[in-house]
Amino acid sequence: MVSKQQFAADLPQILRNGSKSGLYVLWDMGKLIVPIYFIMSLLQDSGLLTIISQWLEPAMSLIGLPGEAAAPICLGMAVNLYSVLGAVAALDLTYKQVTILSAFCLAAHSLFLEGAVMSRAGGKAWLLTLLRIGFAFLFCIILNWLL
Repeated sequence: MVSKQQFAADLPQILRNGSKSGLYVLWDMGKLIVPIYFIMSLLQDSGLLTIISQWLEPAMSLIGLPGEAAAPICLGMAVNLYSVLGAVAALDLTYKQVTILSAFCLAAHSLFLEGAVMSRAGGKAWLLTLLRIGFAFLFCIILNWLL
């Protein structure tokens, strides 16, 4: 157990180390989130997001999301959950839609990476991927109905 005097003496070093670690995490996350935010804004301003949204609207409407929500979902499935943050920030979604989108991404994220891990472990990555995407859609259909 550390005494109060020892803790007080170590506190400046603890704060320096924690601040340094926090800034590294902020930098790493910012390198991913900021560019994705700008790309989503460019897609929105150029009209390409509207075209993509109209094409994906039927599938997205099943889970209570606008077509433009397909972009963050695809990013989450392909990259990771942090990429979703930058994409969602550029969209105008309701609380319900953000909840549904978050639930989908929670169930089906980082599919390439986790599929590779599953393959290396001897599993069927394609089956796991289909199950996760299917579960995500089913869960979000139910969530849309409940909310």
